Amino acid sequence: MHKLTPRQKTARSFFALGHPRRLKILETLADYPRGTTYEALGTATGIPPASLTHHLRFLKDAHLVHRKISGPYSIYTLDQTQLSDALQSPIPRLKRAA
Repeated sequence: MHKLTPRQKTARSFFALGHPRRLKILETLADYPRGTTYEALGTATGIPPASLTHHLRFLKDAHLVHRKISGPYSIYTLDQTQLSDALQSPIPRLKRAA
């Protein structure tokens, strides 16, 4: 796997943030700083399991969400630092271009 450029990382993060259900997942995970199970996340968001799995894949690929296996459970957490970096990274360059 090749190393992504900063621009590619930003694009991947913005793509992951570009769907209302993914934003709902992130908002919900923000309420659980220690993480929550897949099942609880599905219940809290109301997103059907197949769709939840699909959207979590995009968020994990963008490193905005982490998954940890704990026994029979998958625990998901929000990466606040990565999210903050994703939202801030293009701003200085955009300001200079304006």
